[in-house]
Amino acid sequence: MSQGYRLNGGVIGFKHLWASDKMGIWDIKSPYVNLNVPPDPPGEYQFRSPGTTTFTVPDGVTSLCVLVIGGGGGGMYWNSSSNQSYRMNGGGGGGLTYKNNISVVAGASYSVSVGAGGSRGAYSAGSTAGGTSSFAGSGVNLQATGGSPGRYNSSVSGGVGSGGDSNRTGGSSLGYNYNQYGPAGGGGAAGYTGNGGNGGNRASGYGSTSGSGGGGGGLS
Repeated sequence: MSQGYRLNGGVIGFKHLWASDKMGIWDIKSPYVNLNVPPDPPGEYQFRSPGTTTFTVPDGVTSLCVLVIGGGGGGMYWNSSSNQSYRMNGGGGGGLTYKNNISVVAGASYSVSVGAGGSRGAYSAGSTAGGTSSFAGSGVNLQATGGSPGRYNSSVSGGVGSGGDSNRTGGSSLGYNYNQYGPAGGGGAAGYTGNGGNGGNRASGYGSTSGSGGGGGGLS
């Protein structure tokens, strides 16, 4: 018997067993994941959709390693074709926290919240902040706040992580002057080993920076 992922018009199915010498059209006998997103690796759960849900520890599981990432802030734009050199800032990067080897018992429940990315918006207050993500219960409270929303001529901060073995900060959106040098890019997301880079604009000395383990900042 051969083992692999069943393909059906670009849709990837769960790992399944079949005889490699069979011919013809295959029927779908197992659930499948849409949008060509493969299933989570064995032993791993990923929560991607914004909102709050409950995670219940499966039988046989005695410890967890958890990673929490906040949503990035939405950027701001000037809603006119004139004065395109105004400094409209991008959003701040989402914060990050992780904790390894959390002792758990089967059947215990934990609250899981996934923060959405912020929405872009027009001057002067149309953009929104990124949402806060968290994992909490039984003495554990991991939280990663979202990046601040982009604003006009401002220093926009990134989100921060808390409660973990390591807590990281998302990059800021900075830049120089309200006019002349253009908009500033958004901050990079925080990473496992460092903070996100800062976004900047075209002014000398105010460009984007690389992340120290996180994502690099943007440049307009």
